[in-house]
Amino acid sequence: MPSVMLDARHLGARQSGIGRYTSDLFRALAALRPDLVLRLLVRRPGDEGALAADRVARFDAWPYGLRSTLLLPRCLGPEPADLFHSAYHVLPRGLGCATVMTLHDLIPFEGARGSIRPFPVWCAEYAFFRVAIPESLRRAGRLIAVSRATADAVAARFPFCRDKLRVVHHGVGPEFRPCGDRPAAERRAAVLVGSAPFVLALGGLSHNKNQGGMLRAFARARAASPAARMVIVARYGERRRIVALAGRLGVGPQLVVLPHVSDADLRALLHTATCLAFCSRVEGFGLPLLEAMACGCPVLTSNRSAMAEVAGDAALLADPDDVPDMARQMRRMLCLPGLRRELAQRGLERARGFTWQRSAALTAAVYDEALGR
Repeated sequence: MPSVMLDARHLGARQSGIGRYTSDLFRALAALRPDLVLRLLVRRPGDEGALAADRVARFDAWPYGLRSTLLLPRCLGPEPADLFHSAYHVLPRGLGCATVMTLHDLIPFEGARGSIRPFPVWCAEYAFFRVAIPESLRRAGRLIAVSRATADAVAARFPFCRDKLRVVHHGVGPEFRPCGDRPAAERRAAVLVGSAPFVLALGGLSHNKNQGGMLRAFARARAASPAARMVIVARYGERRRIVALAGRLGVGPQLVVLPHVSDADLRALLHTATCLAFCSRVEGFGLPLLEAMACGCPVLTSNRSAMAEVAGDAALLADPDDVPDMARQMRRMLCLPGLRRELAQRGLERARGFTWQRSAALTAAVYDEALGR
């Protein structure tokens, strides 16, 4: 049986969207393809959680950086598996096996606009990605792009890898579903953010995630629903800046900023929010909007890149660089319950087309290609 090592170093207690991608894909692959020997690479003991791997290897360094690029293969041995799957943009050198690499976006090429790091750190990061990503693209046997928008962007910038690109959309886990106990969800949401109606925004406090732009839009739209609040769940970024902006806009008391929340609390928020506002400037996929649709939460998202691709006709779309446009659509969400019900129903139907079982089947087909099967 062929063995596959999945680089799962984005797993952990405060895992990112890439961590969710890794864990949900692994579970689906294990159920779908018992003929594969599935191994995991994690950073620290216990990061794998409940994932049942045939073998767990550890290397305490981020997937990108010179340590991983140059030293990881020595720690894993000359043949860590028949196939190594990098879940994030770069491949270690000297693996000695077939390789697959997942591309989520091209944000690493945006420099300071795509980073929240201090100046010296983002400069080093940017310089590394400028060299490591193209070099990894050349060496990878197959490339998985998480959306057609990402695949097109990669092919336009790096035409040499066009024939190796395969599009595999994310799925949405069964835990994201319509609310089964509305009173319980409302009680939990009230503990977290209060009982007023609220617009929910998910994602770090960064230029790309555009939380500042959405807050400006909320400040304009709020007149239509004076009791409304804006709730931002931000795993990273400088909270004081968004709080200061809210004060300048006159909506300081209406802003709630939460750090990373549990999946159960996230579902409670999605089940009770007036809508999800997810108007990033660029996204490789936009998993939060899919999770919102699966929960029956109406979605406002951007009219560009993968967000429009994923949402289809199941969301309101706005230009993320046009605050009046975002405000206009947010106002419609706040004022028109009939529109919210219609979007919620469309979202549920749309989300049914995105499953991790389908993602796993397409990913396994890419593995078979890379292995020459």
